[in-house]
Amino acid sequence: MERLAQRKLGFAADAPLSHQRHAKQRGQMDCYDESQNTRTYLDWLQSAGMIRHHKSLRKIAQRGYLLDGRYPHKTALIRETSGKVWAVDSWRGRNGQPPEIIPLSRWKASDRSDFAYNPSI
Repeated sequence: MERLAQRKLGFAADAPLSHQRHAKQRGQMDCYDESQNTRTYLDWLQSAGMIRHHKSLRKIAQRGYLLDGRYPHKTALIRETSGKVWAVDSWRGRNGQPPEIIPLSRWKASDRSDFAYNPSI
């Protein structure tokens, strides 16, 4: 979906792990942008009946507040039918790369990612 949106909107590839130095580059997204887009994609998939064992959540989760020594970071969420909540974090990869999906509790407790970034995808 990200690659299709990129082609339709005509912006350059979104570099993974965007930082302040990327702030003025057209098409570059921070973690909040990525979270909003991921949530929108999940909502579309859900409304099309393509997500059956999870529910896209409207809430965006955040970890880090600077005062706790971690830079603020946000992610989209899904909930299993059992009730377990998962972080769906697409900020670390480039457009079209699968997001990091880990239990929300582990995502919130971490100051880094378990995501194995693969630039070839």
